Amino acid sequence: MSGSRTHYCSRCLTTFLTDVDSCPNLSCRSVRPHNGWGELLEAGDIIDRNYRILDRLAIGGAGVTYLGRELDPQEVEIGPRLAIKLLYQQRDQGPYLRRLATEAQIIQGLNHPNIVEYQGFVHRANHSPYLITRYEAGGSLLDHIHRVGVLNVPVTAAIGVQVCGALAMAHAQGVIHRDLKPENVLLERQVLVEVVPCLRLADFGIAKVFGGVGERLTRVGAFVGTPQFAAPEQFDGLPPEPATDVYAAGAMLFYCLMGRPVAGHMDALDPDQQLPHLLSHLPPRLERPDLPHDLVEKMEYILGRAMAPQAHDRCPMEEFARLLGGLSAGAPDPAAAGRQDIVSAPPLPNIGGRTANPDAKRTTDKRPDLKKPDLKKPDPVKPPELPAPPRPDARRTSSGDGAVKTGQASSGLGCGLVVVGVGGLLAVALTAMFGVWWSQQEGGGDAIVLSSKDTDPERLAEWNLVAGALGQSGRTAARQCRAPLFISMDATVDEAGKVTALTLPNYDHTPTRLCMLEQVQKQAVPRKMKGTVRVALTLTGKQ
Repeated sequence: MSGSRTHYCSRCLTTFLTDVDSCPNLSCRSVRPHNGWGELLEAGDIIDRNYRILDRLAIGGAGVTYLGRELDPQEVEIGPRLAIKLLYQQRDQGPYLRRLATEAQIIQGLNHPNIVEYQGFVHRANHSPYLITRYEAGGSLLDHIHRVGVLNVPVTAAIGVQVCGALAMAHAQGVIHRDLKPENVLLERQVLVEVVPCLRLADFGIAKVFGGVGERLTRVGAFVGTPQFAAPEQFDGLPPEPATDVYAAGAMLFYCLMGRPVAGHMDALDPDQQLPHLLSHLPPRLERPDLPHDLVEKMEYILGRAMAPQAHDRCPMEEFARLLGGLSAGAPDPAAAGRQDIVSAPPLPNIGGRTANPDAKRTTDKRPDLKKPDLKKPDPVKPPELPAPPRPDARRTSSGDGAVKTGQASSGLGCGLVVVGVGGLLAVALTAMFGVWWSQQEGGGDAIVLSSKDTDPERLAEWNLVAGALGQSGRTAARQCRAPLFISMDATVDEAGKVTALTLPNYDHTPTRLCMLEQVQKQAVPRKMKGTVRVALTLTGKQ
């Protein structure tokens, strides 16, 4: 365990390293509570005598999520790796506690391969409550897009089929997620851009449960959700319904394809301006000239059906899944011969007795700017030889290190399959992917100073490799540390990819700088050239 502890103020969540008498945040100035400041746990700490902390995964508004392992009576780690969501001190009661308890009750009842697996909920006297779920090692869907770039249509459609399956299960039990976004969809493991990831839907903390627990957790008329992915009715404070999640699923798939929300800068607008701004961007328009026009046109039509401004005009979840399943099963063109075929996904079963009618007329079909493309089922293709999928009711099993042994979801879509778009793989420029611009600074010592202006191909390739990884780490760190995204970095990286020296000159707030340094330096940087390198860059843009 580390000798120094990171304290936090439960009122404003400012972090600091010394046990001061009052919060150093001048706009807060809370005095030290009678039981002391809250403390962030470090690797090696033990929660409640039963779980050892391995790492810190995420810091949120209600608490911190840690990576941990269960301990036996001899304090030996046993079982799979776990995600442990622990409420902040002083935020372990009232609405925060009720929402965590609601989330625990919801996911305990939703036994689905594409929903995070419940492991336990503990609330006892003199200890902050915590929720335990199985750890998903691939990070979030947002992390995946930042890592590999925007996705092609077949992979995006396959992701949508999994998400629709999880939401359909939730809706059948009266649960509406209402905060679906890339951060709340987790990957079982990291995969390449052309591979379909196995997904788990998470974070049911603000889910709406009809006729049961949690129904009154949010006052009527209050906005609940994330503006960039919220349905129009959420801005009016209307009660959520299954169509609310249909819209959010469409908005998330748009992000997978474009790397941005449908309407930008939503969080920076006045609340009265958000809904008109969103409506001006509907129906969504996909600008992907690098992809086959027919696939883009079909996906644009499907997203238009799911993201209609009026909830009653949106397609049902099972129809949404059926349309997406057709695109995930598109046959590759002759140029893709020899690559792995795309495996089709069967339609979801009817839910609530409704039958999807693909020929039914809807309001959105009548709009002149939403022309229905030809969505006829493609000619069948012979699927590759694959292992038999697990039984639909079987839960996945996992070894002690979290390695998943079963490889397919019960939806029938093979997670981990390579899906090649008709137009081939997409190469994404770093500037488009990260929103970065690079600057050169003078290097010192024995390090090789790399620059984006190098004319030697090998040095330039190394620059792009190292700077791209540092840029991704910087963006992720800024999000986790809740820091403004204007980062100047001067980093020295050794041959093994370890950041041995790092300065962040434009961060003068000590807790933020320490958090940023910790997050960036723990990420390995890919290397190809020999020798230590020094890279200077500036990362800017909006989160």
